[in-house]
Amino acid sequence: MGEKYFESRKKGSIPSSKTSKPKNVSATEINFIDMPNAVQSEVSVINSIDLTLGDKDYYAALLANNILGGGGTARLFMNLREDKGYTYGAYSNISQDKLEGAGTFKASAAVRNVVTDSAVVEIQKEINKIRYKKASKEELKNSKAKYIGNFVRNVQKPKTIARFALNIAKYNLPDNFYEDYLKNINAVTLEEVQNAALKYFKGDNARIIITGKGLDVLKNLEKNSDYTINYYNKYGEPTSKPAMKKEIPAGVTKESILNKYFDALGGVNKIKSLYSTFTTYEGEAAGNKIKNIEKRTASNYENSLGMNDNIMMRMIMNKESVKINGQPLPTDMATEMTFSLGVFPEIGYLKDENTKLTGIESVNGQEAYVISRKGKIISWSSYYDSKSGLKIKEIQTTNMGGTAQNQETVYSDYKQFNGVLFPSKKTGNLGPQSINLTLIDAKVNEGVSDADFK
Repeated sequence: MGEKYFESRKKGSIPSSKTSKPKNVSATEINFIDMPNAVQSEVSVINSIDLTLGDKDYYAALLANNILGGGGTARLFMNLREDKGYTYGAYSNISQDKLEGAGTFKASAAVRNVVTDSAVVEIQKEINKIRYKKASKEELKNSKAKYIGNFVRNVQKPKTIARFALNIAKYNLPDNFYEDYLKNINAVTLEEVQNAALKYFKGDNARIIITGKGLDVLKNLEKNSDYTINYYNKYGEPTSKPAMKKEIPAGVTKESILNKYFDALGGVNKIKSLYSTFTTYEGEAAGNKIKNIEKRTASNYENSLGMNDNIMMRMIMNKESVKINGQPLPTDMATEMTFSLGVFPEIGYLKDENTKLTGIESVNGQEAYVISRKGKIISWSSYYDSKSGLKIKEIQTTNMGGTAQNQETVYSDYKQFNGVLFPSKKTGNLGPQSINLTLIDAKVNEGVSDADFK
């Protein structure tokens, strides 16, 4: 078949390039990437390896990895999820490559901020345990059974047979490499598993890469870890340590920040006397026209999101319920959402004792006061520029089924409509995509009726 379809093609020269062999660090270190809005940390313990198909200890390396982190019954999973409850999944994987030093070993988990340092300790503990202590006969037996089962299932697929043929040619393997695959898996001993783990899982020469919120994570990492910590930005470029929590100046309170915000918008008395607002934003996402309409009164809220003149989502909220596309949300979730009711929700924040001034953070180089409310399901944080008083960012976090999701909105370029400032630029996310919205119109005390909230 190959000759039939490719015989007319002529052999050409393959361009070549030189790359240096990847090097592991001389001593394990932490590489930290600060993500100020992260609600959990991504932790990965990584080192490069020299491993390729056909190596004598290739099969032992596969089984060692499977015992350590190959699934829901492996050691990492049983420790970090089942025993400690740090995460919903902890795994490891090992990859081979024909190029020297281009293979990798990685153990990883996404964990809560508060247990990031503990997760590092437990991952390293499991790596070192399999390196310095033999696995049990039962673990090896189960690992072999898993590989044999997967092999038998996959070998029935045409693409698997094609990949086998390609690998034999690519890696210069003997013709019977895959015929003897199961025999070689079954022949692996406990000693060989331990030797492979010692060789390829370099717990003493690994990079521990952590992406998380520095304010929540670094204090315990520095306190409970002996590793050197290096700092990088999201592009992998070296950077300085993120600023830690600043002291809130004397006299600055939740009330003073919110009143300064109202004053910046148009005056405290004016803002508190309004009975409705009506804003329309437009933008584009993947070539589609996006329209976002919000209507607010003291006790009602409508938010609709449309794409190409079709309504994708419509939320109606009052003190009794919250409905999305006509479907009511669970009562406990709806109750927490109704705290944001109001012509400007900050009016309600003034009286809510659970809404607190929680700190000072940097937002795109601007110092901002953070006012937060933590709920069981819905939590939020609003960021107010310390100089202008205006709100520059908002984050709503939804916790359901053990998973936290952030909805972030950034506000900028405030403009006046009818004596009140509104952000003319609003950047948020639509699924995985970021969208930029521009304010088309804003109405104050007009264009809103009770019929809009039915």
